[in-house]
Amino acid sequence: MGYDITLTDGTSERLDDADGYALEGPLTTFFRCEPGRPARLDAWAVRILSVRTDRVLRVCCVEAASSPRLAIAG
Repeated sequence: MGYDITLTDGTSERLDDADGYALEGPLTTFFRCEPGRPARLDAWAVRILSVRTDRVLRVCCVEAASSPRLAIAG
């Protein structure tokens, strides 16, 4: 699974290998679950990206593609 993330400045990024996301104070954080574990956020989930929530316009769940994972700078 993955997510398409659209930011308020109009840029869009795809984040593959993310199993979920959650709000953590001023940040929206994306997580990957350990292989073989259910896809739910728990103490074993690994943080892979955090973005300031006020910069996030839209988050859409997508099937993971075979393309390389992108990171959002800043």
